[in-house]
Amino acid sequence: MNCIELFSIRSLERRDQIAFATLKGREWTFSELRERVSCVQSALLKRKFQTGDAVLVATEPSVDLYALVIAILGLGGTIVLVEPWMPIAKIAEVIRLVKPKIFVSGVLGTFWGMRVKEIRDIPEWVRPSQLLSEKSDGLKMVSVDPKTPGIVTFTSGTSGTPKGVVREQGYLVEQFNVLRKSLETDKFEGSDLCIFANWTLLNLAQGRPTVFFPSQWSSKNFQLLAEAAKKYNIETMTAGPAFASMLLKQKPLPHLKDIHIGGALTPNQLFKDLFHHYPETQFVHVYGSSEVEPVCTVDAKISVQKSEERNFFHSLYLGQPIPEIQFENKNDGLWVTGPHVCPFYLNNQRENELNKRKDSDGRIWHFMGDRIEIDSENSWWYQGRSQLLASDFLMEQKLYQLLGHDRAFIHRSENRLLLVGEDFSSRLQEIKTALPEIENVFETKIIRDNRHRARIDRKATLKKIK
Repeated sequence: MNCIELFSIRSLERRDQIAFATLKGREWTFSELRERVSCVQSALLKRKFQTGDAVLVATEPSVDLYALVIAILGLGGTIVLVEPWMPIAKIAEVIRLVKPKIFVSGVLGTFWGMRVKEIRDIPEWVRPSQLLSEKSDGLKMVSVDPKTPGIVTFTSGTSGTPKGVVREQGYLVEQFNVLRKSLETDKFEGSDLCIFANWTLLNLAQGRPTVFFPSQWSSKNFQLLAEAAKKYNIETMTAGPAFASMLLKQKPLPHLKDIHIGGALTPNQLFKDLFHHYPETQFVHVYGSSEVEPVCTVDAKISVQKSEERNFFHSLYLGQPIPEIQFENKNDGLWVTGPHVCPFYLNNQRENELNKRKDSDGRIWHFMGDRIEIDSENSWWYQGRSQLLASDFLMEQKLYQLLGHDRAFIHRSENRLLLVGEDFSSRLQEIKTALPEIENVFETKIIRDNRHRARIDRKATLKKIK
């Protein structure tokens, strides 16, 4: 098998339809993208690329990146993606683990790579333009074992050590099938606005056009999005709450039919504002993780209603797990297994011991790191990360209701409860009355994570007050 078979089929069926477009109006048909994939494969083979070889990629999401990814997967290779903000020592460890034979990067990626000795030691450095300059020799698909690593994404992880999330070839197919079924993406023919880079691959496998939103969430890009929405008939979007909030402020998309929101806790009020602005749109609240997406999906309007009935600030009602998921809800947190659960982390014994296990049937279980309540109707409620006391999580929900925002958190230090965050100095007396357990307060600007821009980076925020 080879996971690019789906793209190969769609790129022939829909050769003259748009596959990928930018906000500035640059566009490529499925036929043109297929041609670019073939050129990259010819260039890699000329450089003696073999099945099983790894390629380190450091380039912004673009049509060139997706041509590169599809080309490498088609040849049975492995794409390695590393977050550039990781400390150099961790990046070096990643390179030592994977041993890439080729480093593909643009100008900025080249300067980044020069900082790391291990990257400088990679045998060959090339730019995407060099790979695309080779003559096309037809799309190639090498038959590989489903367990062949396809895409490896390294993140710093909560433990502080690099975690290589391995997306095997078989996993990529299984995840596509599960997402298409659980999110009912077959219902839509128009373009999909892509904020998460991996969503483009799912669209390409389905034969849907992608309009990609760049990492800069500037007013100019939102103005361009308004023009692109008309030109490309953007119907769907998958995003986190931070981008959804920006969307409401800028209002560039008039006719969305389907919106999936996930990746971080979403305030009920944000959802309600979205419902008001898009009264005919279907909203799906998605719960999952990088290692298994999705676990639960639920109508966001139901999630908001039930969450408000419990007086929660966020939409914590998750509904029930999708049929493909089996689970064990233990005291230390939730474990799940299913066809779209990523396998063991790459060469990381500690993280594998903490977060992975294989049962007697050979199924891989993943520890979500979340506390879940299952009610009398077998519906799930998110109750915070496992390392956070349940009482502290519920106290934060009470705090957010009081403040009217979630730019704060509670931190336990030597059994003392501290309040850290923004915009509460005028409410201190009210806070102390409602939450007498809090012993000290530190008002400081909250730092958000780099990926979703919605989750609070508690460690980074706490460093500012120490």
